[in-house]
Amino acid sequence: GVDPQSREHIYSMVKRLKTEGVTIILATHYMFEAETLCDRIAIMESGKVLMVHTIEEYMSLFGVKLELEQINMEKIFLHITGKELRD
Repeated sequence: GVDPQSREHIYSMVKRLKTEGVTIILATHYMFEAETLCDRIAIMESGKVLMVHTIEEYMSLFGVKLELEQINMEKIFLHITGKELRD
C-alpha cells in the first residue's frame, strides 16, 4: 500500500540488507514481491504455515504437478491453499 517511489526504495533497502546477510521477515499478499525479494517463502492459511521452501523447490514440486506453462508463486499458493481467485 505504498506509492511506487517508496516501494522501489523499500525493495532496494531489502535487497541491500540481504547482501549484508541480514535476515528479513516480509509479510505480503503480493506473490510477485515474495518471488522478487525472498530466498524462502512460507505459504500460510488461517494463521498456520503450510509449507516453507525456496522458489526453486516450489517450482520443482508443483511445476509438473500443475501442468502449467506459466507457473508462478500465485498459482502455487492457490493450489496449496485450495483457494480460487474469487474466494
